[in-house]
Amino acid sequence: MMERTGGTSQRTVSARPQTGMALSVVLPAYNEAANLHATVESALDVLRGLGGRFEVIIVDDGSRDGTGALADALARGTPEVRTVHHPHNRGYGAAIRSGFTAAALPWLFFTDADGQFDLSAWLDRAAREALASPPAYSSAVNCRMSP
Repeated sequence: MMERTGGTSQRTVSARPQTGMALSVVLPAYNEAANLHATVESALDVLRGLGGRFEVIIVDDGSRDGTGALADALARGTPEVRTVHHPHNRGYGAAIRSGFTAAALPWLFFTDADGQFDLSAWLDRAAREALASPPAYSSAVNCRMSP
């Protein structure tokens, strides 16, 4: 996660304690049509539980399998979801940079769009750690966690 400035819509629904964190989640995606819907729904579920403002930014990195069209459909159906499109594959780093540039909220989080990580564990932990110690952290870097 990396701190930024900005703002977007407010959404507060919770089954967990509220964090009040304003968070942009960036999902770089290349040929992830088979996984994207479930990953976005998982992210939305966790973010709604955390409370506060949030957005999900899907960066289609020149996919050829329908990822871009699916991302656009998800964005049309959910106001907190936005898309960024690369006309051709520019690589993972460029997709992350594009997502960070598009982000409008103060905190940034990114993860792969293929659904390989449990977003509830990642986002919940990252949000709580970031809020527990401001301004001690300007960024928090996480790695794969084992159960």
